[in-house]
Amino acid sequence: MGTTILSFEDRVVIETLHHEKHSLQYIADYLGFSKTTIFNEVHRLAGEYHAVKAQTDHEVKLSHRGRKTILTTNLKRLIEEKIKIQKWSIEQVAHVVRIAYKIIYNWIDQGLLDINVTDLPNHGIRRYSSQTS
Repeated sequence: MGTTILSFEDRVVIETLHHEKHSLQYIADYLGFSKTTIFNEVHRLAGEYHAVKAQTDHEVKLSHRGRKTILTTNLKRLIEEKIKIQKWSIEQVAHVVRIAYKIIYNWIDQGLLDINVTDLPNHGIRRYSSQTS
């Protein structure tokens, strides 16, 4: 009974057994989850329980997890302008914007900024010299 993450198949079983009027304890024992987990799952959405709606709700809530980014459209535009047009280094931009320079490198690696290694004034020597492609 250690895990509480339900798969879509588990949700289909819960829906089927719940519509057949089985108790929450029976469903919990059948699937190997705690009764509280099944109770919370059945009451996830208002109204009648549907596995597809519950799975969609789970995926939406899962996508909202984690730390929110501080990258806004204005900040993105400013960083790209300073690096591409004014040929500033990432360290200079980070100092002016008051964020860690590593964050800007991470945004470049993640593709969140429209900047290539060749756009950098030192062509990425500081960050990318030890990495081989």
